[in-house]
Amino acid sequence: MSKAAETGSFINGKAQAVEIMQALSPKEREKIIKHIKVKDPSLANELSQKSFSYNSIVHLSRHDLLRVCNYVDARIFGISLKGVSIDNQRTLLSQLDREYAEVSYGYLVSPQASDEKNIKRAQDKVLNVLVRLYKNSQIQL
Repeated sequence: MSKAAETGSFINGKAQAVEIMQALSPKEREKIIKHIKVKDPSLANELSQKSFSYNSIVHLSRHDLLRVCNYVDARIFGISLKGVSIDNQRTLLSQLDREYAEVSYGYLVSPQASDEKNIKRAQDKVLNVLVRLYKNSQIQL
């Protein structure tokens, strides 16, 4: 029996690679994906799609951010922003249409839905839209 099996710790290479990729800047991530694609295109595609994190939204152009917001209710977007730094909240809200931004901001500062579970659910919803649009080549990261 291996030492990992004896101690109950197992290594999942893909999961660890995804974690590392999520911590990288978009340029660094793209460079690594490009090199992996040469040897294993399907692995590169899988890592590319799974390496997005909610914080990837900060790197979107205004046009792409507005496209994502077309598919996300402003209330959900506001709740999702609760897990982001104040600077990133300002940056994102300032790029949105005024009406959408005001509704989002109202939910951002609201004490309701402030528990971690609701914030995570809102972020997952936004992330799912982000990944779907990226897969369909409707946005770029």
